Amino acid sequence: MTISVAGPSSWLAGTQTGTGTTRYDGALALNGAGNKLISAGRTLELNGTTTWSGNTAANNNALQFAGATLVNAGTFNDQNAFASFIDHVSGTNAFNNTGTYNKQANTVTSVEAFFNNTGTTNVNAGTMLFQGTSSTASTGVFNVAAGATLEFRNGSHTLDRPTIQGAGTFAVTTDNVGADAIVTLNGGTLTAPFLLSGSTLTGTDRTFRGTAAWTGGALSGTAVTTFANDVTISGANVKLLAGGGTINLEKTTTWSGNTANNNGQIQFASGGTINNHGTFNDANAFDTFIEHNVGGPHNFNNLGTYNKLSNTITTVDIGVAFNNSGVVNVNAGSFRPSGGTSTGTFNIAAGAVLDFKNGNNVLNGVTTQGLGTLAISSDLVGADALVTINGGTHTTPFAFSGSVLTGDAHTFQGIVTWTGGTITGAGTTTFANDITISGANTKAVANARVLNLEGTTTWTGRLGKSWAKAESEVQQSAIRKALMARSL
Repeated sequence: MTISVAGPSSWLAGTQTGTGTTRYDGALALNGAGNKLISAGRTLELNGTTTWSGNTAANNNALQFAGATLVNAGTFNDQNAFASFIDHVSGTNAFNNTGTYNKQANTVTSVEAFFNNTGTTNVNAGTMLFQGTSSTASTGVFNVAAGATLEFRNGSHTLDRPTIQGAGTFAVTTDNVGADAIVTLNGGTLTAPFLLSGSTLTGTDRTFRGTAAWTGGALSGTAVTTFANDVTISGANVKLLAGGGTINLEKTTTWSGNTANNNGQIQFASGGTINNHGTFNDANAFDTFIEHNVGGPHNFNNLGTYNKLSNTITTVDIGVAFNNSGVVNVNAGSFRPSGGTSTGTFNIAAGAVLDFKNGNNVLNGVTTQGLGTLAISSDLVGADALVTINGGTHTTPFAFSGSVLTGDAHTFQGIVTWTGGTITGAGTTTFANDITISGANTKAVANARVLNLEGTTTWTGRLGKSWAKAESEVQQSAIRKALMARSL
């Protein structure tokens, strides 16, 4: 049965129930403090201008659904002065916006019913908070005004090629109560600023053209997510890339704001790639990780510029390959890759360290330069580095204290300190400047390696007869090889 109302109408409270349709072709006022319930298969069709207003406290004057559908084909003005609910009570429910929905008041409207937007939703003020189930088809538009927020916090939401635009914020968040949102975002035109602070974003390839902030939550699945504008990665929470996806960073990315050592990490799980095409500023105030969780492969590819800015330690975990074909500026602190293949440039400022301590690291024709230190070291936990240096230009000071150095012929033009570790494999290592060999640890030259000592070599720091003898045998062998090579 269909009930049609042509003139202006008011609904103050009560229930519309039972199968059938109530159609409002004129203006409808949904006002007052009383809740309005639609139930038992009822459908409301709103074809004129509907104004929802007049609640007297937070969450009264609720629109409640218990197995019902509301279709807005006209203009729906959400003007409540206090926070309000489009409330799921029971059953299968839907609020289908095929017309225009205007969020007008500087309040929070929480939507728990299934919200389908194939028309236009204008969030002109306050927050439109989706925490039930929602979707938008290819024709769905969300306009978000400056200071307003379109927020997905709980439930399951599918945004299929939406348009989300305006100076306000498109946000995927969490309330940390265990019912976080899963937001499936399949492409679309996304020009509004974007915030990911919790929950999970998945779907197909998409590009965020507004500025973006990532303070928590996960990017999951195989999609390519491109941030075409500046990105801020901040705060203490983990930022997770999982399930084989790719992140493209095209402009300036600033990673900062961790609150203690090794929180605020960027984490990889079950496959993932980050491509930095722009400028990546690593500015955390405490030590931090680009972290491997589980599975793989995981890659951080620097094709642009990576700036290590803080006097802290940034560790790229074993299981995440750091591949530099651009420029890495270690301006302060210590930057510690633990695997990967690089062909680019590493600039190391005075007092800073580029430290290879773990993993399989390959440097093909790279440039390492500056007043800081190129280091190959060891953490003595059984997962030492294998560093393959194939040629390149190396003018920075070099500190070799552990792990294994190999590769094709290479020359270190800066001063060298050698306190431990092994140089191995067919090929030539040349120290063109002064070298200090010191400390109790064995220094090994192995497997047909030739070591050329071109400057002044000082060997000191023996700590006992047996250590001295072992050290002497290794070093004299190395020097003999160098002298033989130079006489040929």
